[in-house]
Amino acid sequence: MKIIQDIIKSKRNNIYHDPQENVIHHSPEIPKIYPNNKTHSKNGIWIIALISVIALFFALSIFFAGATVNVTPKTYQLDMDSDLVAKKEANAEELPFEIISLNSTESMILQGTNQQNLEKKAKGLVIVYNKFSDKPQKLLINTRILSTSGQIYKTDNAIIIPGYTVKNNEIIPGSIEVSITADAVGQIGNSEMTDFTIPGFKGGPKFDKFFVRSKTSISGGVKGLVYSLSEEEANNAKNDILATLHSKLLKQASAQIPKNYILYDNASYFITNNEPITPTSENKEIKISQKGILYAFILDKSKLSSAIAKQNISQYDGSGISIPDLYSLEFTVKNTDQINPETSSSITVHLKGSIKVIWAIDNKILAKELVDKKKNEINSILEKYKNIDKAEVTIRPFWKQTFPDKWDKIKVINTIENKI
Repeated sequence: MKIIQDIIKSKRNNIYHDPQENVIHHSPEIPKIYPNNKTHSKNGIWIIALISVIALFFALSIFFAGATVNVTPKTYQLDMDSDLVAKKEANAEELPFEIISLNSTESMILQGTNQQNLEKKAKGLVIVYNKFSDKPQKLLINTRILSTSGQIYKTDNAIIIPGYTVKNNEIIPGSIEVSITADAVGQIGNSEMTDFTIPGFKGGPKFDKFFVRSKTSISGGVKGLVYSLSEEEANNAKNDILATLHSKLLKQASAQIPKNYILYDNASYFITNNEPITPTSENKEIKISQKGILYAFILDKSKLSSAIAKQNISQYDGSGISIPDLYSLEFTVKNTDQINPETSSSITVHLKGSIKVIWAIDNKILAKELVDKKKNEINSILEKYKNIDKAEVTIRPFWKQTFPDKWDKIKVINTIENKI
């Protein structure tokens, strides 16, 4: 029993007795196993991960470093009710206008229900030109004119043709419009647009200096059994055609204006060339046609905005502005009966309504000014920008107190433009 106890004791002391060799051996030392080694290992991994995250955070902060400046521009609420003068050839201080001119033809076919024997002469409109003298020239009623096809027509009224003018060494003939009637009865007088001479001037100096051109086709000449429309039917058809034609030309004009121009609904003239109605036909189908020309006054938005501010805001200093709700203004052209859209060099327009005037901000210039500046300097920098009401600054990373060293890392946002 004692021997067994000694063996156990020697095991505990890493010593055992080999009875065969009668030698005492020291057993190899068994490493100690600490029960908390696993916890220490986990803590090390977490520390390394935390350091990595912090390093990544700093790296990303540097990579995405920048600044955002939300700028609110100066605004002015304007209740406008005033006139502006626009000119075709305006100087830098004046409001310019431009004209879009479009023309087209619309037709309608109606069914003639009545038949009758008729004898009528063809009618049309012509323009008589005077290149003979700078003094007005008179033509008597029933002055004969000869078409290129050899048909004779007569003027329905006496006329006085204005004298010619000279511009840039070029003679601009005087002109006047007059209605004509065919000399012969029937379809022979009907004609498309053509040129004419005045036979009464043949052999004299006026023959080559007076000339006549169609403004409309010549129609309505009839002789024999024809289908017809009542005058009321013909006039109703004419009005419907003109309404369709006007709407069509307005849409075309709106589609053609440049992006930075504005066309108000009341800034156009629709002129018909009084194409004569022919409510008769040898066939049952009666075609009624009308021609029209649309003249549209268009205005540059930025120049119109500046002209409005200059005239209505006493503290306006000529700097850039915008008026997003220009279209909301009521627009009328004054003295319309005195305006010839082909020749008028100036027009007076009336504008009425409530609008907001917004001062423009050059985002790039402001961003360049803020490069490397301290955040707390922003107010002193903005003092010289009279077009800015206030600004809010965010700099990334959040601990930085200085704007980036490159202007393209500074994003300037116009808070009002973003809402429009």
